[in-house]
Amino acid sequence: MSKEIKAFIVNSKAYDDGERDLGEWVSFPVTKEEMKSVYDRIGIDGTYFKEIFFDEFKTNVAGLINVLNVYTDIDELNYLALCLSELPSSELAKLDAIAETSPFKDVRSFINFASNVDYYVLIEGVKNAEDLGNYYLYKSGMVQMPEEWKTCIDPKAFGEHILKDELGDFTKVGYLIKSDDLWLDDYCGKEDMHENFLVSPQAVFKSFEKEKPSVMKQLGKTKEQVGKISNPAHKKSDIER
Repeated sequence: MSKEIKAFIVNSKAYDDGERDLGEWVSFPVTKEEMKSVYDRIGIDGTYFKEIFFDEFKTNVAGLINVLNVYTDIDELNYLALCLSELPSSELAKLDAIAETSPFKDVRSFINFASNVDYYVLIEGVKNAEDLGNYYLYKSGMVQMPEEWKTCIDPKAFGEHILKDELGDFTKVGYLIKSDDLWLDDYCGKEDMHENFLVSPQAVFKSFEKEKPSVMKQLGKTKEQVGKISNPAHKKSDIER
Protein backbone atom coordinates (compact mmCIF):
# COMPACT_ATOMS: atom_id res chain seq x y z
CA MET A 1 0.00 0.00 0.00
CA SER A 2 2.04 2.94 -1.29
CA LYS A 3 1.24 6.48 -0.24
CA GLU A 4 0.99 9.21 -2.85
CA ILE A 5 1.88 12.82 -2.17
CA LYS A 6 1.69 15.23 -5.12
CA ALA A 7 1.67 19.01 -5.21
CA PHE A 8 1.26 21.61 -7.94
CA ILE A 9 4.15 24.05 -7.52
CA VAL A 10 3.83 27.56 -8.89
CA ASN A 11 6.37 30.29 -9.60
CA SER A 12 5.14 33.01 -7.21
CA LYS A 13 6.53 36.09 -8.97
CA ALA A 14 5.50 34.89 -12.42
CA TYR A 15 2.02 34.25 -11.02
CA ASP A 16 1.85 37.78 -9.62
CA ASP A 17 3.04 39.12 -12.97
CA GLY A 18 0.12 37.45 -14.73
CA GLU A 19 1.63 34.14 -15.87
CA ARG A 20 -0.88 31.95 -14.01
CA ASP A 21 0.04 28.67 -15.72
CA LEU A 22 3.72 28.63 -14.85
CA GLY A 23 3.68 25.61 -12.55
CA GLU A 24 4.13 21.85 -12.47
CA TRP A 25 2.88 18.76 -10.62
CA VAL A 26 5.60 17.14 -8.50
CA SER A 27 5.51 13.71 -6.85
CA PHE A 28 7.30 13.53 -3.51
CA PRO A 29 9.85 12.54 -2.38
CA VAL A 30 12.22 14.12 -4.89
CA THR A 31 15.97 14.67 -5.06
CA LYS A 32 17.72 18.01 -5.36
CA GLU A 33 18.60 17.20 -8.96
CA GLU A 34 14.99 16.38 -9.85
CA MET A 35 13.75 19.54 -8.15
CA LYS A 36 16.36 21.66 -9.94
CA SER A 37 14.95 20.42 -13.25
CA VAL A 38 11.44 21.37 -12.13
CA TYR A 39 12.59 24.83 -11.10
CA ASP A 40 14.28 25.31 -14.45
CA ARG A 41 11.08 24.39 -16.28
CA ILE A 42 8.87 26.75 -14.29
CA GLY A 43 11.30 29.65 -14.41
CA ILE A 44 12.74 29.58 -10.90
CA ASP A 45 16.35 30.80 -11.15
CA GLY A 46 17.26 31.29 -7.50
CA THR A 47 17.89 35.01 -7.97
CA TYR A 48 15.08 36.98 -9.58
CA PHE A 49 12.49 34.20 -9.53
CA LYS A 50 13.07 32.39 -6.26
CA GLU A 51 9.71 32.05 -4.50
CA ILE A 52 7.14 29.27 -4.95
CA PHE A 53 3.79 28.31 -3.50
CA PHE A 54 1.54 25.25 -3.54
CA ASP A 55 -1.63 25.67 -5.56
CA GLU A 56 -3.10 22.17 -5.12
CA PHE A 57 -2.40 18.80 -3.53
CA LYS A 58 -3.23 15.17 -4.24
CA THR A 59 -2.63 12.51 -1.59
CA ASN A 60 -4.03 9.23 -0.30
CA VAL A 61 -2.37 9.66 3.10
CA ALA A 62 -5.42 9.76 5.36
CA GLY A 63 -5.83 13.11 7.11
CA LEU A 64 -2.85 14.75 5.43
CA ILE A 65 -4.87 16.82 2.96
CA ASN A 66 -6.46 18.63 5.91
CA VAL A 67 -3.13 20.03 7.14
CA LEU A 68 -1.65 21.02 3.76
CA ASN A 69 -2.00 24.57 2.46
CA VAL A 70 -0.37 27.21 0.31
CA TYR A 71 2.16 27.93 3.08
CA THR A 72 3.27 24.31 3.60
CA ASP A 73 7.05 24.02 3.76
CA ILE A 74 8.34 22.11 0.73
CA ASP A 75 11.32 20.73 2.65
CA GLU A 76 9.07 19.26 5.34
CA LEU A 77 6.69 17.86 2.74
CA ASN A 78 9.58 16.17 0.96
CA TYR A 79 10.96 14.78 4.22
CA LEU A 80 7.53 13.47 5.20
CA ALA A 81 7.16 11.68 1.86
CA LEU A 82 10.59 10.12 2.31
CA CYS A 83 9.77 8.95 5.85
CA LEU A 84 6.49 7.36 4.75
CA SER A 85 8.10 5.72 1.72
CA GLU A 86 10.29 3.68 4.06
CA LEU A 87 7.40 2.27 6.14
CA PRO A 88 5.80 -1.14 5.48
CA SER A 89 2.12 -1.29 4.51
CA SER A 90 1.17 -2.65 7.96
CA GLU A 91 2.39 0.57 9.57
CA LEU A 92 0.91 2.83 6.90
CA ALA A 93 -2.51 1.28 7.57
CA LYS A 94 -2.38 2.84 11.04
CA LEU A 95 -2.60 6.30 9.46
CA ASP A 96 -6.07 5.46 8.12
CA ALA A 97 -7.23 4.47 11.61
CA ILE A 98 -5.62 7.51 13.25
CA ALA A 99 -7.41 9.82 10.79
CA GLU A 100 -10.74 8.44 12.04
CA THR A 101 -9.99 8.63 15.75
CA SER A 102 -7.51 11.42 16.58
CA PRO A 103 -6.24 13.12 13.39
CA PHE A 104 -2.81 14.72 13.32
CA LYS A 105 -2.90 18.51 13.26
CA ASP A 106 0.28 19.34 11.33
CA VAL A 107 2.93 17.98 8.99
CA ARG A 108 5.43 17.55 11.82
CA SER A 109 3.14 15.08 13.57
CA PHE A 110 2.99 13.00 10.41
CA ILE A 111 6.80 13.08 10.21
CA ASN A 112 7.14 12.02 13.84
CA PHE A 113 4.69 9.17 13.27
CA ALA A 114 7.36 7.45 11.18
CA SER A 115 9.57 7.05 14.26
CA ASN A 116 6.66 6.33 16.62
CA VAL A 117 4.76 3.60 14.76
CA ASP A 118 4.96 1.36 17.84
CA TYR A 119 2.99 3.95 19.81
CA TYR A 120 -0.10 2.47 18.14
CA VAL A 121 -1.34 -1.11 17.74
CA LEU A 122 -3.73 -1.86 14.91
CA ILE A 123 -5.56 -5.19 14.67
CA GLU A 124 -6.72 -5.14 11.07
CA GLY A 125 -10.14 -6.57 10.26
CA VAL A 126 -11.46 -6.27 13.82
CA LYS A 127 -14.36 -3.82 13.52
CA ASN A 128 -16.76 -4.56 16.38
CA ALA A 129 -16.94 -6.05 19.88
CA GLU A 130 -17.67 -9.57 18.63
CA ASP A 131 -14.67 -9.47 16.28
CA LEU A 132 -12.54 -8.26 19.17
CA GLY A 133 -13.73 -11.00 21.50
CA ASN A 134 -13.07 -13.70 18.91
CA TYR A 135 -9.64 -12.29 18.17
CA TYR A 136 -8.57 -12.36 21.81
CA LEU A 137 -10.08 -15.79 22.40
CA TYR A 138 -8.77 -17.61 19.34
CA LYS A 139 -5.98 -15.61 17.66
CA SER A 140 -4.11 -13.49 20.17
CA GLY A 141 -2.69 -16.35 22.23
CA MET A 142 -3.43 -14.32 25.36
CA VAL A 143 -6.33 -16.44 26.65
CA GLN A 144 -4.85 -19.66 28.00
CA MET A 145 -7.60 -22.25 28.54
CA PRO A 146 -8.85 -25.43 26.85
CA GLU A 147 -10.56 -24.75 23.52
CA GLU A 148 -13.83 -26.29 24.67
CA TRP A 149 -13.99 -23.81 27.54
CA LYS A 150 -13.70 -20.86 25.14
CA THR A 151 -16.95 -21.87 23.45
CA CYS A 152 -18.75 -21.07 26.70
CA ILE A 153 -17.65 -17.44 26.54
CA ASP A 154 -19.81 -14.88 24.72
CA PRO A 155 -17.29 -13.22 22.34
CA LYS A 156 -19.33 -10.01 22.06
CA ALA A 157 -19.55 -9.51 25.84
CA PHE A 158 -15.88 -10.43 26.16
CA GLY A 159 -14.98 -7.91 23.43
CA GLU A 160 -17.00 -5.16 25.11
CA HIS A 161 -15.12 -5.79 28.35
CA ILE A 162 -11.76 -5.57 26.53
CA LEU A 163 -12.81 -2.39 24.71
CA LYS A 164 -13.74 -0.72 28.00
CA ASP A 165 -10.48 -1.81 29.61
CA GLU A 166 -8.18 -0.81 26.73
CA LEU A 167 -10.00 2.36 25.63
CA GLY A 168 -9.54 1.37 22.01
CA ASP A 169 -11.44 2.45 18.87
CA PHE A 170 -13.07 0.55 16.03
CA THR A 171 -12.28 2.01 12.61
CA LYS A 172 -12.86 1.07 8.99
CA VAL A 173 -9.50 -0.70 8.86
CA GLY A 174 -9.55 -2.34 12.28
CA TYR A 175 -9.19 -1.94 16.02
CA LEU A 176 -6.76 0.77 17.14
CA ILE A 177 -5.25 1.09 20.60
CA LYS A 178 -2.26 2.87 22.08
CA SER A 179 0.62 0.79 23.35
CA ASP A 180 2.66 1.53 26.45
CA ASP A 181 5.39 3.18 24.36
CA LEU A 182 6.08 6.89 24.79
CA TRP A 183 5.59 9.28 21.87
CA LEU A 184 8.92 10.97 21.12
CA ASP A 185 9.19 14.15 19.04
CA ASP A 186 12.37 13.19 17.21
CA TYR A 187 11.67 15.84 14.59
CA CYS A 188 11.17 19.36 15.92
CA GLY A 189 12.10 21.48 12.92
CA LYS A 190 14.18 21.78 9.76
CA GLU A 191 17.35 21.93 11.83
CA ASP A 192 16.82 18.20 12.45
CA MET A 193 16.79 17.48 8.72
CA HIS A 194 19.87 16.51 6.70
CA GLU A 195 20.64 19.03 3.95
CA ASN A 196 20.28 16.32 1.30
CA PHE A 197 16.52 16.33 1.94
CA LEU A 198 16.15 20.10 1.48
CA VAL A 199 14.56 20.91 -1.89
CA SER A 200 13.40 24.52 -1.50
CA PRO A 201 14.72 26.94 -4.15
CA GLN A 202 17.14 28.42 -1.62
CA ALA A 203 18.58 25.02 -0.69
CA VAL A 204 18.71 23.67 -4.24
CA PHE A 205 20.42 26.67 -5.83
CA LYS A 206 22.78 27.03 -2.87
CA SER A 207 23.79 23.40 -3.32
CA PHE A 208 24.41 23.80 -7.04
CA GLU A 209 26.39 26.99 -6.44
CA LYS A 210 28.70 25.01 -4.14
CA GLU A 211 29.46 22.64 -6.99
CA LYS A 212 30.56 25.46 -9.31
CA PRO A 213 34.24 26.46 -9.20
CA SER A 214 34.86 29.93 -7.84
CA VAL A 215 35.47 32.86 -10.16
CA MET A 216 39.12 33.02 -9.05
CA LYS A 217 39.63 29.32 -9.81
CA GLN A 218 38.01 29.75 -13.20
CA LEU A 219 40.26 32.76 -13.94
CA GLY A 220 43.30 30.83 -12.78
CA LYS A 221 42.40 27.89 -15.01
CA THR A 222 41.85 30.24 -17.95
CA LYS A 223 45.27 31.83 -17.47
CA GLU A 224 46.86 28.38 -17.29
CA GLN A 225 45.12 27.33 -20.50
CA VAL A 226 46.21 30.52 -22.25
CA GLY A 227 49.79 29.92 -21.11
CA LYS A 228 49.76 26.40 -22.55
CA ILE A 229 48.46 27.68 -25.87
CA SER A 230 51.01 30.53 -26.13
CA ASN A 231 53.85 28.27 -24.94
CA PRO A 232 53.29 24.92 -26.66
CA ALA A 233 55.53 22.03 -25.70
CA HIS A 234 56.82 21.78 -29.26
CA LYS A 235 57.55 25.07 -31.02
CA LYS A 236 57.01 25.29 -34.73
CA SER A 237 60.67 26.13 -35.23
CA ASP A 238 61.71 22.92 -33.43
CA ILE A 239 59.43 20.75 -35.57
CA GLU A 240 60.64 22.32 -38.80
CA ARG A 241 64.18 21.34 -37.92
